[in-house]
Amino acid sequence: MRKFTLLALVVVTTAGGFSALAKVGPAPKTPVDVASAIRNSGDLGLFAGVLRDADVNAILQRDQGWTLFVPSDSALRNEGSAFLLEDVLRTPANAGRLLDLAQSHVVRGTLEARDLEDRVHVPTLAGARLSIERVGDGLRVGGHAMVVDRIETANGMIYVVDRLLWPLG
Repeated sequence: MRKFTLLALVVVTTAGGFSALAKVGPAPKTPVDVASAIRNSGDLGLFAGVLRDADVNAILQRDQGWTLFVPSDSALRNEGSAFLLEDVLRTPANAGRLLDLAQSHVVRGTLEARDLEDRVHVPTLAGARLSIERVGDGLRVGGHAMVVDRIETANGMIYVVDRLLWPLG
């Protein structure tokens, strides 16, 4: 059996804009659920911790049909959100905010890229609506570019985005 490595195209926006490749991690050997795929990926660990600490993993492992928009660790560090995720939001006083943040990245139903292209919004588990818009050859979700087409799992799809999708309100 051959091993494959997933690559994420991390988009760094500046006045002129440029792109760079970042290693996301090895593809799973067998089909796994979305929570396990995120946890086992090389560059999605910070958000895997958010899902665990917000107690969202149990739902993602038990039920079928999920679409997740997950920021890579490198994107979180570039954006400066890693500190918030690691030290601030994981305190007991911020449990509700952490749950809202985690659920703002989760959509019920397995959505392929072509399904997303036909939509203007998708509802999240947090009750918010993420905007979907076509930009050039790609899609923006919640105003942020998807940087990996998809990671298919046994019970859904994962799209890696370049920033956290902050819940409004």
